[in-house]
Amino acid sequence: MSRPLHCLDDGVSPHVVRGLREQIDLLEEQVRQYREAAESTVPYPAEWGLTPKEARLIGALVRARGNAVSVPRLMVALYGLEPDVEPKIVDVFVCKIRRKLRVAGVPVTVRTVRGEGFRIDAQDADRLRRLVADRAAPEVDTAAL
Repeated sequence: MSRPLHCLDDGVSPHVVRGLREQIDLLEEQVRQYREAAESTVPYPAEWGLTPKEARLIGALVRARGNAVSVPRLMVALYGLEPDVEPKIVDVFVCKIRRKLRVAGVPVTVRTVRGEGFRIDAQDADRLRRLVADRAAPEVDTAAL
């Protein structure tokens, strides 16, 4: 009679099992965070001409608060957990984003961090957040005040 695969009493210590369960919990939380990051898209102004994927990529850079974001993390933001594309596509997206922001007159620079990935300076990220928040805020009718 065969035993179930999940039965781990054949010489595996409870300490090892507990450690593996903790690792699984940590990985599940990371997956949840990656999914949340990939799915959340800030509504950037239409005149900037950003695609939803470009907006997700910018969102990942803004959330990093000035820190470099690795190409694999940016690929998760673009394509989810199992991208079937070459990492070089991130460079293509960054190039398009830089051009679109420049043409729209948005004072934000996406920087290349050699060997690490890309980043938006914390000041630029704050500026971008303010630009989006100002556009999203309802206009107040000062005549009614």
